[in-house]
Amino acid sequence: ESERQRVLAEGEALLAKGSLAHGHLWFHNDAMRSSVRARAYAEAERYAQALERFVAPEPLAWAVFGIEVTRLCCRAARGERGAALQAELRRLQDDATRQGYLRDLINLNLIEVT
Repeated sequence: ESERQRVLAEGEALLAKGSLAHGHLWFHNDAMRSSVRARAYAEAERYAQALERFVAPEPLAWAVFGIEVTRLCCRAARGERGAALQAELRRLQDDATRQGYLRDLINLNLIEVT
């Protein structure tokens, strides 16, 4: 875990020095996923918020989708359940299928929301 945190801190420091857009996009996307896998949900949401701020001037569907998946994963992992979460999960599964986001679809199919 400390190695993961060290690498993430190093990535953030590099971005702070200045980076092309793709550096921000890929770093935050991977940081969100890594944090969810590590069950570091507050950290995952922080990276989601950073990516959301970065793409706010020009929303990118792929990035927005990743942010939504991250937030849904965090909510479900923290024990949230109910019809609204189930509906959101179904919407994201449909979006993943339609857009060809197969890695996300596999992960979404593993989420328990009932």
